[in-house]
Amino acid sequence: MKKILLASILSLALINTQAQEIIPCATDQVHYQMKQANPLLAIEEERGNQEASKIAEALLANRNFAKQGNVKYIPVVFHVIHNGGTENITQAQIMDQMRILNEDFRKKAGTNGDKSTNPNATDMEFEFRLAQVDPNGNRHDGINRIQSTATNNASDNVKALSRWTSTKYLNIWVVKSISLGGTGGGTVLGYAQFPSSMTSAPSLDGIVIRADYVGSIHSGNSSHMGRTLTHEVGHWVGLYHPFQFGCTGQTALNCTSGGDQVCDTPPVALANYGSVCDAVLNSCNGDSPDLPDMITNYMDYLDGKCANTYTLGQKARATAEMGLYRATIYSQANLAAAGILLDGSYALVNASNIKAPYSYGFEDANITAAGWRIQNLQNGVNGWKIDNVGYNGTKSIAFRNYSYTATTHSRDEFNSPLIDISTLANPVLKVRVANARKTSGDVLEIGISGDFGRTETKIYSAAPTLSMATTELIPTETSQWTTLTFDLTPYRNMTNARIRFELRNLRGNNTFIDDFSITSSTGLLDNLKQEMAFNVYPNPMEGNAYAQFELKQTQNIEINICDVTGKKITTIQQGEMQAGMHSLAINRSDLKAGIYLINVTTQNGTFSHKLVVN
Repeated sequence: MKKILLASILSLALINTQAQEIIPCATDQVHYQMKQANPLLAIEEERGNQEASKIAEALLANRNFAKQGNVKYIPVVFHVIHNGGTENITQAQIMDQMRILNEDFRKKAGTNGDKSTNPNATDMEFEFRLAQVDPNGNRHDGINRIQSTATNNASDNVKALSRWTSTKYLNIWVVKSISLGGTGGGTVLGYAQFPSSMTSAPSLDGIVIRADYVGSIHSGNSSHMGRTLTHEVGHWVGLYHPFQFGCTGQTALNCTSGGDQVCDTPPVALANYGSVCDAVLNSCNGDSPDLPDMITNYMDYLDGKCANTYTLGQKARATAEMGLYRATIYSQANLAAAGILLDGSYALVNASNIKAPYSYGFEDANITAAGWRIQNLQNGVNGWKIDNVGYNGTKSIAFRNYSYTATTHSRDEFNSPLIDISTLANPVLKVRVANARKTSGDVLEIGISGDFGRTETKIYSAAPTLSMATTELIPTETSQWTTLTFDLTPYRNMTNARIRFELRNLRGNNTFIDDFSITSSTGLLDNLKQEMAFNVYPNPMEGNAYAQFELKQTQNIEINICDVTGKKITTIQQGEMQAGMHSLAINRSDLKAGIYLINVTTQNGTFSHKLVVN
C-alpha cells in the first residue's frame, strides 16, 4: 500500500511540474519510467536508501564530518552533441560551468554558495575535474564533439553516440533540446540518474542537459546561471528533491525514510519556482519543528541566483550513496588513470614533440595531419577553412564572411598543435592577418593555453579598423596584410602551448590568417615598444612609478603587471585609450620587492617591459 501511495504522490508531483512552461528537471519522471520497466531497480533503490540512511546517521554523529578535508575528486567528460548550431558550445562556456559547479559544491568563499545564511549550509567536499586522459590512455581535454541530428529532441538515444565508462567518469551529454514522453510539451532543461541505477543501467548513467543552460557566459541562460547542472549533479550523487513525495518525512522518527530522506531539509509540498530569493513560504505545516520551505536549496526550482544551499544532511546522504555505488570513480587508481592527482591537481604530461622554433604556412590541404584543429562550432562548413589566397605561398586559413549572414555573436575557432616553447628563452609569436570591416567588424581573439584549454590567457582581441563598407576583401597585395607580434616570454615555461584563434561573428568582412611562427625575439618587439616610446620611471622603483607611452591612434590597450612566471599581479589599464601621450601611475603598495614584467597588449601585438621594485 505504501508503494502505491508513493507512486501516486510522484505522479501528482510530475503533473505539477508538467504544468510549468519550463521543466527544470525531468529526473523524477525518467527514474519512475526506469522502475516501471525494471521492478528490480525499485527494490535496489529501497535497499540502498535504507543502507544510506544508516551510514548517513553514523557520519552525522561525527562532529568533524562538516569539514573533514576529505575531498572526493570526480573525473568529468562532456559529450557535445551538435548539428553545427549554437548548441556546439565553446570550451570557455564549459569551463565557466565547471567553475560554478565547484563553487557550489565546495561553498567557496565569495561565491553564491558562500552567501547562504542557513546554519546547515555546508561544503559538500566533492570537486569535479575535466578528465585529462581518455579511456584509451590518450591525453584529452575532456570534451568530445559529435555531429548528429539527435541533438534535437534528445533523450537517452544520444548516449550511445559517445560514452566513456560510467564507473570511471561522470558523463555529461550537451544537446540542443530534450524530449521525453509525457512532459506535456514543456521545455526540459536536464535530467540525471541516481546512484542506485548503476546496478541495472550503467550504460545510461550520467546527465543530459540543454546547451543553453550550461554555464553563465556566451549562450548560457542568465537566470539559471549554470545551476541546472549543479541541481542535476545533486541527483547524480544521490539527492532527491526537497518536495519528493510532498509533505512526508516530517518528524525525527521518519525523516530518514520519507520525503527526500534528509532531516535538515524541511518537507515541501510542491516545487517552488521564481526569482524572489527572500520569499518566506511554508507549504507543509505538519513537520516538527514547523519550518518554512528551504527555497534556496539547490535541489528546489528557484532561479539560479537564489540557489545557494546544500545542507549537512544532504552531504551525509550524498557521501553514503556515492560510497555505496560510485566509490570507484574517486579512487586513487581511477584518478591516476584520468590524469588527476589525489589533491585534485593535474598530473604532468610529457612535453609536446613539436618544439619551437616552429612555423606553419597553411599550405597543406589537410592541416589536421600537422596537428592543427578547426572547430567551426556554430557555423558548420561556412566557418574557417583553407583558402587559395596567401601572403607567402598560395594558401591561408580564412573565414569568408562578407556574403554570409550567420547568426551574430556566433563563435568559430581553430587552434595550433601543442608546441613546446620552453626551448626558447624569449619566444615570440608572429602571424599575418588580413581583415576588414563591412558595416561592422568581426572580432578576432587570440588566446594561449598550456593545459589543453582548461585555462587560457587572451593575448589579443580586436576588430579591424579599416572601413570597407561595399567592397569584399580578397588580399592580393602584401600591403593588405598586417603583422601581429606577441611576446610569449611570460609563458615560456609551457611545454604544451596551444594558440587558439576565435572569430566572433558580427557579419563583417573576410578574415585571412597566414605565416604562423614562434621563434626567438629578433627585435620586432623592440620596434613596437619604440614606436610607442614606452618607458617606466623611476626603474628600479622605491616609491610610486609611472608608465609613459604614446599611441598613434585610438585603440584598446591592456597593461598588466605580472610576476616572472606570468601570473598577473595587478592591472593598470584595460580598455580604450585615445591617441596621444599617456602617463599611468604604478602603485608601490601593490608590489613587494622583486622583479616584475609589465605586459602590454595593443591591437598590433604585445611586448613586455622589465620592472625592478626595491
